[in-house]
Amino acid sequence: MKKSIFILLAAIAFVATSCKKEEIGGTAVQAAAGEWQVVMYLADENDEPTVDFTDPALILTYNVNDNSSDKMYIDDLGNLYEFKVPVSLDLQNLTFEANEVTSEFVSDEGEPYDIAVTVKNGKILKNAAKTPSGMPADSIRFSVYFEDQDDLVAYYASRGLDLVGMFGFDHFVVAGFRYTGFAADEP
Repeated sequence: MKKSIFILLAAIAFVATSCKKEEIGGTAVQAAAGEWQVVMYLADENDEPTVDFTDPALILTYNVNDNSSDKMYIDDLGNLYEFKVPVSLDLQNLTFEANEVTSEFVSDEGEPYDIAVTVKNGKILKNAAKTPSGMPADSIRFSVYFEDQDDLVAYYASRGLDLVGMFGFDHFVVAGFRYTGFAADEP
């Protein structure tokens, strides 16, 4: 009986030590990648937000297909203006930009929304935001210009709202914090 217990314990020890857990690595843009709770604001020519254009919404930043460390996607998941664009990334400074890149957004119905998008002054700051619950979180902010935003201005003007005259609209600013998942930080 003792011999059987000893053999059983030896076998368990052998199996336990021979199983190695594989570590799963992150992506090349891991420090900049994430889920963000943001608001898109109308902004004036001085890059100052003037009024909320959207309610709080989620967007994503993530690696491009070749997992390079100098590019990432910004994807609004259809929550802001329906855009998904690759941006150039300075990973060391956590800054990003794009100049007139075509959006790769495709609707749930499979319809592409191909517009040129420019992203300027993109910045992620570690622990610079304060969430609604009062906890620190990373912040994100960028200016965004859409090829068809003049159509948006005309649309609102036809309904009696002058975005340029009333709010000094020139472009949009997207700003927010890294999504925490805590109920107290939900909109």
